[in-house]
Amino acid sequence: MSSAGHCSFDRVAPFYPAIEFLVFGNALTRARNSALACITNESKVLLLGEGNGRFLLEVLRRFPNASITCVEPSAGMRAEQQKRLQKQFREMPSRLTIIPERFQDWSSGEARFDVLVTHFFLDLFTESEIDDIVSKIDRLAAPTGRICVAEFSEATSKWGWFSRGLIRTMYRFFSLVANLKTERIPNWRRAFSNCGWSMEKCSAHLCEFVLYSEWRK
Repeated sequence: MSSAGHCSFDRVAPFYPAIEFLVFGNALTRARNSALACITNESKVLLLGEGNGRFLLEVLRRFPNASITCVEPSAGMRAEQQKRLQKQFREMPSRLTIIPERFQDWSSGEARFDVLVTHFFLDLFTESEIDDIVSKIDRLAAPTGRICVAEFSEATSKWGWFSRGLIRTMYRFFSLVANLKTERIPNWRRAFSNCGWSMEKCSAHLCEFVLYSEWRK
């Protein structure tokens, strides 16, 4: 999870990687890094829900000519990003643009992106908000663009009871520490389908609790 709506992840930003590893091990990292296969050195990449910069750093390392825009409203998460970047680079890469705003407030102009990455971002919005969020993502995609989504999911297997309980616990925790207002994962798949996007790839992690998917028009 990163930052959206009127919530703030500043309080948990320094501890988030440790919390994530304690609960999920490396499952979320594996899901995130699945999107690297969609990126090339020529890509214009938009990162939404990037948080503390672990995936951002991987993109910068592996694709030295890719252009990257990262939307992150949390000052705490941006501070963690800065620490990671300073360890790797002597100065901020000129091909990286950090947008310190909520995605819904960002005036993106005529920008279009080849790869749009949402890692544990869509789950921060309510059912009434998700259509507008996905519509804006749709407008930012280049004609041949691809959307990469890593997201929590209620498993349909025998582990469904566990995933539903863990999701409820997560929402309660972040409502307390980050003022998160939503209580359940919105139907973002329906929103993408309504905008003309189709899922072309899907992989499951952690007994289907975490899903990675790729979408094209």
